[in-house]
Amino acid sequence: MKGEALQVLTDPELVAARRGWEERLDDTSASPVYLKGMHRRAGSDTPEDAEGRMQEALETLAKHVDKLRDKEVFRPLSVDSGLYGVHFVDKIFGADVYELDGE
Repeated sequence: MKGEALQVLTDPELVAARRGWEERLDDTSASPVYLKGMHRRAGSDTPEDAEGRMQEALETLAKHVDKLRDKEVFRPLSVDSGLYGVHFVDKIFGADVYELDGE
């Protein structure tokens, strides 16, 4: 399902739906946006076979793409690698995230 999951997740209709929600988030005059992401974790907290675990997470998310079509609740699809714990998103936004000895 490797190629199929990517094809499903990059469907132009779903990309347009996500962009529409992002535009609503940017519009401060719009009505409130209800946000409930579809989150999947890509396996363990170690880098071994990260690609395989990521593929499994993407395949799981591909089964839930219908959630992006919801007109009332924005459900962005996301994958957490687990490598940086709760600071995973911090790393995405460029923070200097690192492990301390023994943690």
